[in-house]
Amino acid sequence: MESNRAGSREMQAQSPPSGPMLCRTGCGFYAHSAFDGMCSKCYKDHNVNSSASSTSTNSPSLIAKGSILAFVFLVFFKIFMSQIEKKV
Repeated sequence: MESNRAGSREMQAQSPPSGPMLCRTGCGFYAHSAFDGMCSKCYKDHNVNSSASSTSTNSPSLIAKGSILAFVFLVFFKIFMSQIEKKV
C-alpha cells in the first residue's frame, strides 16, 4: 500500500498543473502550452523579435529580390543588344 502512495506522489509531482496558468512573461493574461507558456500576444511579440534579430543578408526575401533584379537586367540587356544589332 505504501508503494502505491509513493508512486502516485511521484506522478503528481511530474504532471503539469491542470488549472489555468498565467503567462510566463508576467503580463497577467492566461498562457497556453502551445505557446510555450505564454499568452498569444507575448508569443507573437517574442517570435517577431527573435525573427527580426536573426535576419541576415542571405535571407530568402533578399535573394528573391536580387534574382528579380538580375532577371530584369538581363531582359533589358537583351533588348538593348538586339537594338544595337539592328543598327549595325
